Amino acid sequence: MKNYVKYTVAFALVAAALLYLVLSGFDGDKVYYLEVSELLTADKTELAKGLRVAGYVTENIAAIDRLNKVAKFEMSESPHGEGSVINCEYYGSIPDGLEEGASVVVEGSFDPSQNLFTAKKLLAKCPSKYEVEVPPGESAAAETISTGGNIQ
Repeated sequence: MKNYVKYTVAFALVAAALLYLVLSGFDGDKVYYLEVSELLTADKTELAKGLRVAGYVTENIAAIDRLNKVAKFEMSESPHGEGSVINCEYYGSIPDGLEEGASVVVEGSFDPSQNLFTAKKLLAKCPSKYEVEVPPGESAAAETISTGGNIQ
């Protein structure tokens, strides 16, 4: 009976330690998902945590250097650069879709005093790459039907 108690206590300690490691690991992965205007009006407690911000690359691209893996650009709420704007910096592999007007999501930290978002991750959406080209005079729905695609 004594061995049973020892094994039960040992198992309970190992299970508690693993549970603690799993739950504490989730705290570091939490990020707030915000739009550009929400980021600029957020309070300091939200800015101290991980952030994920969605927006569009404006025409004011300071630098995209794929060779040295550096991207510096402005990000706004709309594809045309209207609304709130923040500066973004990213160091790492630059996605092919990073260009003016591209929809992007950046994850990292924000310094409101410099209006600078330093991104650890950069995701660029490029929907035009996957859209069907419609000849002049036809609608997109007609193209979808003629190719046998589903309309949703």
